[in-house]
This record gives sequence, C-alpha cells and structure tokens, in this order.
Amino acid sequence: MNILFVCTGNTCRSPMAEAFAKDIFVQKDIDASVFSRGINVRCSEPVTNETVQSMLEYGIDVSTHRSIQITIDDIRESDIVIVMCRAHKNHIMGMFKEVNNKVYTLKEYAKNDKNDLDVVDPYGHGLDVYNKCAVEIKKYVEIVMEKLIK
Repeated sequence: MNILFVCTGNTCRSPMAEAFAKDIFVQKDIDASVFSRGINVRCSEPVTNETVQSMLEYGIDVSTHRSIQITIDDIRESDIVIVMCRAHKNHIMGMFKEVNNKVYTLKEYAKNDKNDLDVVDPYGHGLDVYNKCAVEIKKYVEIVMEKLIK
C-alpha cells in the first residue's frame, strides 16, 4: 500500500499526517509506504519549528523532513492521495485528471462528510494553533488508517 499525504508547502500538515500514519503502521507491524508532498514547494525546506515541537509531544521526531514538490509520478505510484483541504484536491484533480478516483481530503475520507472538509493551515501561527492542528490530524489519520487496514 502506498499512501500520499499532501498540503501546501509540505512543512506542516502533510508531514504531521505522514508521521502519524507511519507510527501507526510501525505499531501494527504493517508494511506500507507513506510519504508526503506539497503543491507549492519552491525549494526544499525543513518543517517549521512549531511542527517539530508539536510532534515531539507524541514522541515523533520530524526534524529531518524536507519539503518536496508533488509530481505526477508521486500520484501514479500512490494507492490513495489524502489532501488537507478542498483547494488541494481541486488543484490535483485539475492538473492530473486521470487520478480523480483516488484523491480525498483527510476529513472526507475519515468522516464521509461533504461539508467539513478542510484542516486549517497552522503556518505562520503560534504553537497552540499547531498543537490543535496536530490533534485534529492525528484523530483523522487514525480513522483513515483503520479504514485502509481493513
């Protein structure tokens, strides 16, 4: 199974989701490929300090992660593409039309709810916003992983 998480810059939300998913697969001893990308990565950058701090609360170190721009090959190699908001989904579906059947927002796949689909971007906000974002992402990643594992 190949799972791709996507956000805007690949420095906050998608690295969090990737790390939570990898942690679940390690705990359950499941062999899967989990990675993350951004739709607007100009140059490779580390995750934000707030992302590192938020994830350390869960005992997960993401400090070595570097942002990577999404490519069509990333999408083709993925069994499912989980994005953080509708804008990401629309962007991917507009650029890569042949993959529309495997692109979902995190909340859409977890809840099957068409109304509340976006995970708010914490970029540029304080640690408390990042911590709330991490709680939300962890909650929905756990639901998504349970669905995918079944």
